Amino acid sequence: MINSKLLTIVLLFMFIAISGNASDSVKRILFINSYSPDFPTYIHVGKAISEAKEKAEFDIEFLYGKETDNQTHFYLSKEFLTKKIQNRTSYDVIVTVDNLALDFALNKRDSLFPNTPIIFSGVEDKYLIERARETMGVSGITEFCPFEETIKLAKLLNPKLNELIVLTDNTITGKANFEIFDKYYSTNPDINYTTINIGESTIQKMLAEIEEYSGNKAILLISAYRDSTNNYYHFHRTLNQIITLSKIPVYHIYEHGIGEGIVGGKPISHYQMVKKALSKALLLSHDELLADTSITNMPAREYIVDYKAASLYGLNIKAIPGNATVLNKPSSTFNIEKPVFYFILISIGLLILFILFLFYTMQNKKRMNYELMVAKEKAEEANHLKTAFITNMSHEIRTPMNSIVGFSSLLRSTDLNYETRGQYCQIIENNSNHLLTLISDIIDISKIESGDFAFRLSKVHVLPLLKNLIVEFEQKIESLGRNINIELKASLPENLYIVSDKVRITQLVSNLLSNAVKYTTEGNITLGCSTKNDELLVFVRDTGIGISGNYIDKIFDRFVREEDAKKVYDGTGLGLAIAKSIVKKFNGKIWVESEKGKGTTFYFTHQLS
Repeated sequence: MINSKLLTIVLLFMFIAISGNASDSVKRILFINSYSPDFPTYIHVGKAISEAKEKAEFDIEFLYGKETDNQTHFYLSKEFLTKKIQNRTSYDVIVTVDNLALDFALNKRDSLFPNTPIIFSGVEDKYLIERARETMGVSGITEFCPFEETIKLAKLLNPKLNELIVLTDNTITGKANFEIFDKYYSTNPDINYTTINIGESTIQKMLAEIEEYSGNKAILLISAYRDSTNNYYHFHRTLNQIITLSKIPVYHIYEHGIGEGIVGGKPISHYQMVKKALSKALLLSHDELLADTSITNMPAREYIVDYKAASLYGLNIKAIPGNATVLNKPSSTFNIEKPVFYFILISIGLLILFILFLFYTMQNKKRMNYELMVAKEKAEEANHLKTAFITNMSHEIRTPMNSIVGFSSLLRSTDLNYETRGQYCQIIENNSNHLLTLISDIIDISKIESGDFAFRLSKVHVLPLLKNLIVEFEQKIESLGRNINIELKASLPENLYIVSDKVRITQLVSNLLSNAVKYTTEGNITLGCSTKNDELLVFVRDTGIGISGNYIDKIFDRFVREEDAKKVYDGTGLGLAIAKSIVKKFNGKIWVESEKGKGTTFYFTHQLS
């Protein structure tokens, strides 16, 4: 029983302690606004306070600083507010908005707020800022209006802009901001300006002056709350009168009014300023706030432009900056909720993808059908060529074999004289060489088909190789008894060499020369060679029967021979196919130029070492 009572007491004390700590953790903030709740900036200020109300207790006070003569009204207001605050429990933090509230807080620091941190926002008066710097426990956010950016926007929308009509008054804010504008203008005098100060005139005279302006001018609204008669004019009422009478666009350095007839600007955000001040008040401890004396400037937010107002004054809509917030932009002729719009957009996208997929499939099918048809035609052609090749091989092999067998039988006769025996031996030798060449070509083409066409690289001296081939083919032409002149045209140094396979290069040039000799009964054959850039160019030119134009493109294919050549000349149609494979192996090129009945020239290239 005792233990149960003791446990209850302990739990009760713990609950009281936790409750006490929880209540202590909620800060009490006195929020002092320089103006009234219906002042145009308070809608933004109030939003920031509403977002912070769950984390702090707020007492919100107003000094109504614009509505009567500042000095008289401020004296009465601060006396009344002083008496209210004297009877309250002390606050954890004082947060002020605009100049008058900070002035009040600094004046009452010792009597009302001793040892209480002050955070200010929206202050541009340089004297107040200096006082704040000299006071411990005071930090805040200054408000220097972005005149440069707002004037830049006006010039973007109207490149012909030549004069600004600056509206201001003699309120603390009006004078402080006009001083900032005048300082900016003194270093950037690239546009004329005329000042209308209603603090030294009346609202009626100001409106009459505005009505007279037209052309490439614009109004820059700084402050227009109090005229020389000390009458207070509500912002929206004054703005409505200005917009109604003005023939030129109006720009503003604050958010309020943009979207209600003011074209735009790059304004300071009161919401962001107060939010930043309250964030500091909630996050930092009492000691940290007293030690904090930082004063920072609130940068301008992005451009804000009223599309409707800009269009009304005939401004260049296309010049609106891409990152600007655009208000009152006309919507499309029909409105669709975002989820529906996204669903339709995704559906259309999927449909397009499906159509593209079908199109791709159909095209792919057509391509495959075409490739199959081509492959079939090629297979049929290859089969036909191979059949023709086999038939031709039988003839090609049988012819030299018959000669070899026949003349070998004749050699057995004892009646042959020495000279006849020598002729028979020569015939046998020639046919044997022909048969060896034929078998060699068949073996080579077989190796090419299987990818086993072997090469052995070494230094090959070009000129000696070509000279040897000329000598060899001179003897061959002589043995054939043809009236053909064969010559070498090569202006190469004796020591020029390439890295290649000597056997294959010899085979390549020999094939080309053999073709030239085969299809030339009389005339000239030229073996030529030169260098160009980093390549060796070799050509074989003859004055033989030539090649028809419809055979030029397929002359290097296997088993291909022109019909009239088949009837007269022996051959397998493999020599040029082998030549092409050799050139390709060395990353060279091979081509032919020919005219039927006038001759042919074969060219090939080989990389120099």
